[in-house]
Amino acid sequence: MDVSVIIVSWNTAALTCQTVESVYASLVDDGEKLPEIEVIVVDNDSHDGTRERLAKLAYPNLHVYNTGENLGFGRGNNFGLDRAHGEFVWFLNSDTIVQPGALSKLWRYYRENYQKARLGLVAAQLENPDGTWQPQGGDTPSLLTIATTWFLLDDIPLVGKMLPAVQHTGRRFVPKLYERAVFVPLGWV
Repeated sequence: MDVSVIIVSWNTAALTCQTVESVYASLVDDGEKLPEIEVIVVDNDSHDGTRERLAKLAYPNLHVYNTGENLGFGRGNNFGLDRAHGEFVWFLNSDTIVQPGALSKLWRYYRENYQKARLGLVAAQLENPDGTWQPQGGDTPSLLTIATTWFLLDDIPLVGKMLPAVQHTGRRFVPKLYERAVFVPLGWV
């Protein structure tokens, strides 16, 4: 198994089904080897028919687990990770729409470059429904970024715009900086 895709869901039946369908649809045959995937949906004890709707989807290696309680997002991902068999793991939110070819491209790029570039993580650029780029991440953690967040300085209207922050909200968003996927060296993971 090349890739395990983990999706945590809680009362988001329609969105989760749409996400699962987009994952499988993203595997576009472009002449390159496609990754062998499994999709693990961790259902945090939904009461909106999530499991029943997912059971109607006929995809290979689609596994749906009911946790019996709402574990939350972090513990739900850990629950899925414990059941994953892939060499690589991708975590997706239940409202994600994966673009055609995206998972295959990320998987190939990582496999071809992780040793020479010492990659530990590859993440795709996020887009809003209208196609605009969605800011993600923040400045590299430092004493200043931690202090800015700790003392809520980034919430002060004029001061916050001038200080680095550990989470960007789009205030200083510069698309040129985000044109490529995000890579984290192995030593940082």
